[in-house]
Amino acid sequence: MPTHNFPQASNPSLSTLGSAAASLGATRRSLLAGAAVGGATLALSAVRGPVYAESRLAAVQAISSQKVAQSIGFNASPNMLKTNYQYSSNWISLASAIGMTYFRGMYAPGLPATLQVVSQARSHGLRWGMTVAPDVNTTTSQIRAAISHIAANAPDICLYIEGINQPNVGVGGQPVSPNWKQQTVATQQAIYQAVRSDPRLNNAVVLGPSLMETKVVAQDYTDLKSLGLLNYVDVIGMHRYPGGHYSDRNMDARLAFVSSVWPGKPFWFTEHGYNNALASRNVPVPEAVAAEYAPASVLEAADRGVNLTWFELLDDPDPSNANPKCNFGFVAVTSTSTSGWRPKPIVGSLQNFLGLLSDPGPTYTAGSVPFSMTSSISDVRATVTQKRDGSAMAHLRRATDCWNPATKTPVSVAKAQVTVTSAKGSQTVFVDHRTTSVPL
Repeated sequence: MPTHNFPQASNPSLSTLGSAAASLGATRRSLLAGAAVGGATLALSAVRGPVYAESRLAAVQAISSQKVAQSIGFNASPNMLKTNYQYSSNWISLASAIGMTYFRGMYAPGLPATLQVVSQARSHGLRWGMTVAPDVNTTTSQIRAAISHIAANAPDICLYIEGINQPNVGVGGQPVSPNWKQQTVATQQAIYQAVRSDPRLNNAVVLGPSLMETKVVAQDYTDLKSLGLLNYVDVIGMHRYPGGHYSDRNMDARLAFVSSVWPGKPFWFTEHGYNNALASRNVPVPEAVAAEYAPASVLEAADRGVNLTWFELLDDPDPSNANPKCNFGFVAVTSTSTSGWRPKPIVGSLQNFLGLLSDPGPTYTAGSVPFSMTSSISDVRATVTQKRDGSAMAHLRRATDCWNPATKTPVSVAKAQVTVTSAKGSQTVFVDHRTTSVPL
C-alpha cells in the first residue's frame, strides 16, 4: 500500500497557489459548517490520545479526518496596513490554497480594509478568530462597538471572539499594568456579555485571554479564577511554543497544570510555531525543520482535543535573519511588495498533509478502526483518522527532536521499523520524526 511522508513536494509558487485558491474556494465555505453551532466549539473534545507502540490488534477510536484538517489555522495581522498584510487578497488566497480554513487576528472596525478582509475571507470560505481588545486599556464602549460591527458585517465568518492577547506583559516595552488581572477580567466580561446579548453571534465562541507562558506563574491563574474569569469564557486560549523542539514539548504538563487550576474548559492553542531566525539566539530552527515538524504539530494537538493556530502566515523583512519575531512565517518576505514573497518549505508540507486529510461535507462522527502497530522504538506514535466513506489512515511519527536549537545543529533520527496491522493485513514501514501516513 502507498504511504505518504511529509514534506514531500517542492514549494509551490505564488502563482500556482493563486490558481489553486481559485479552484479550492468553492469548497472552503462548507469546511466549518456545523462546527460552531449554538456556542459549541471546534474543540476536538472527545479525541483520545496518541497511540503508542503496541502489539495487539484492537478497535481504536479514530478522529474525523475533516476535524483534524480544519483544526489548524494561522495568525495574521489584517489591521497592520504598513506591513505585507496590506495585500489581503494575496495572503487570503495563499492560505486557502494551502488548505487553511480559519485565521486569527485583530478586528478593527474603524479601518475600511477590515470589510475588504471580511469579503475576501468569505469568498474563500475562511473563518476569522477575532481579537477586539488590543490591551487592558480598551474601554467597554470600544468593545461593544467592535462586537456590534462584527454582528452587522461578519457574523457568518466570525469563528470566535477573543480577549486580550498576553495581558500579563506590557505593550511596546512598557511595564505591565499593576491591575492587569482586574482589567483582563473586566474586558473579558464586556466581550462575553456583548457577544451573548446579540443573537446574530449565537454561533461565535468566546475565547479566554492567552497569557504569555514564559511570564505567567501559578498565582496568576488562581487570581484570575477568583476574579470570575471562567464565567466569561467558552474556551481557554493558550500559547504553546515548542522552543525549537519536537511539537509536543511540555504540552501535556502545560495542559495538565492549567486544567488543574481552570477545570472544565476546553483549550485552543492560539499561537504555536517555530522561528527561522538562525542568526538569533532565540531557539531557531531551519525552514526545513519547521516543515518537517508541522504535520506532527497538527496531530499532537488534535490527539489532545485542541485546535492549533500557527504563528504566523507572513514574515517581516529582516535582512540580518536575527530577529525571531520577523521569522515565524509560512512565507519569507524581503520587501514591502508581494514580489518579495517566497513560500517556505512548510507551505508545501502543510498543503500536502491537509490535502490528504480534507473531506469536506456535513459534520460526521468517526468510528472505531481495527489497528495495531509494533516497533522496537517506544517513541513511535500513531494518530488514526477516518473519512466519511469509512476509509482510514494511520499517521505515524517518532516523537523526537531532529534539531538541537541550543547548538543549532541537526540531530540524527534513525528510522524505526514499524509493523502496522489493520483489517487489510500487516505491512512494514520505516518512520522517523516526519509524519508518515499509511492507508489502513
